[in-house]
Amino acid sequence: MSYNNLGAVHHSLGNYSEALSNLNKARAIMEKTLPPDDRNLASCYNSIGQVQYSMNDHSSALLSHTDAHAILIQKLHPKHFLLVASFNNLGLIHFTLNDYSQALSCYEQALKILQDLPTTNSLDLCASYNNIALTYFSMGDYQNALAYFVMITTLVKKLNPPDEVRIASSYRNLAATYHKLGDYIKAHSHYKETLSLQKYTLRFNHPETIMTYNSIGSVFESEGKYQMAAKYYKLAVEAAIESLPRNDPYQEKYKEDLKRVTKNL
Repeated sequence: MSYNNLGAVHHSLGNYSEALSNLNKARAIMEKTLPPDDRNLASCYNSIGQVQYSMNDHSSALLSHTDAHAILIQKLHPKHFLLVASFNNLGLIHFTLNDYSQALSCYEQALKILQDLPTTNSLDLCASYNNIALTYFSMGDYQNALAYFVMITTLVKKLNPPDEVRIASSYRNLAATYHKLGDYIKAHSHYKETLSLQKYTLRFNHPETIMTYNSIGSVFESEGKYQMAAKYYKLAVEAAIESLPRNDPYQEKYKEDLKRVTKNL
């Protein structure tokens, strides 16, 4: 088995140090035997970057993905699908490093390539829109985030067969954005749609459903409706106790939310 393959196996098993060791051996061999702009070298750099990202070594991951991207930009047609993945890799790392302007630039370039392709998968478009929407959301630019979340919702509702999990997720993102914008009526409306779908597709104590209970409580709290907020926070806490590990950070957050709002009753 090659060093690249060994690296991939160790990465999938969570053995990141072993994965990185094998991939670096592969890189050393390739750098001696291949031209510096060989696509196989770019693939190796990408694999190294992914392992480094998994190890939370984001600065090193950025360097590795940048090296890979430099090769791909030279070797591929400007509208090649692999460049979409490359820009998205860079965007994710910049996002993780809180460099939102750079993340947005990378994600927008990925989207532009997608839109220029002869055929584009709706799910690829949704993923690209979502990257941009989440970046705008993290920047506090909720109006632009909303515009992209609306486009995602429009696309996922047209999927055949229907994907209720994706639709529920898109409604929840809309609700969270309306909440940030202070439009509590629309926030409640979309959370209601989210919960309706989650009760149909997921169990009542699924982590996603629990998060929706808590989010509804948060909207009520923002409105000063503490009795209703406590009701939904309590639902979240009870479901979390039943299904999440005792030391799960989300369970602790839900308990803190309930404790805080109870003081206002």
